[in-house]
Amino acid sequence: MATVGDLDLRDEYAFLPQSAVLSDVSKALIPVKNSAVLLRKKKNGPVLGIVKVNHLLRALKSGKDPSKVLATSIMDENLLRIKSTTPLEKSQSIVLERQPAGIIVLDENNLFLGYLSPNDYISYAQEEFDDNSMLSDTIGSDVNLRDEYA
Repeated sequence: MATVGDLDLRDEYAFLPQSAVLSDVSKALIPVKNSAVLLRKKKNGPVLGIVKVNHLLRALKSGKDPSKVLATSIMDENLLRIKSTTPLEKSQSIVLERQPAGIIVLDENNLFLGYLSPNDYISYAQEEFDDNSMLSDTIGSDVNLRDEYA
C-alpha cells in the first residue's frame, strides 16, 4: 500500500525564521521555483505557518510596510502534519476534509521530511492511484460507456 512518504516531497519552498519581515518573504519567493515560505521558530524547529504569494500581495496591497511588518502577521497557520508512513487512502480523505494551506510531512521521529502544496498532493496521490491500476475496477470496466457526442 502506498504511503505519503512514497510521494515526491521536493515541492518548492523556502525556510525563514519567525523574525522575517515581508521584504524577506518577497526575496525568498523571487526565484520562480519557490511557491511558499515556511516560517520556523528557530533553525530545525517546528514550522509555524506558511506565506504564499497571494498572502504577500494582499498585505502589500493593503499598504503594509514590507520592511517592518513581520511575516508571522500574515502567515496561514492551517497546516496539516502527516507522518510519512500514513497510507495515501487515509491521508487523501484528511486533506480533502481539512483543506490545509500546506502539508508538512514528518518522519517517524516527528522531524520535518518535506512539504507539499495541497494541489500537488492531490495530483501526486491521484497519479499513485492511477499507477496502481485502481481505475480497472471502475464501472467503465463492466459497462460499455460511450461518448454521446462521438
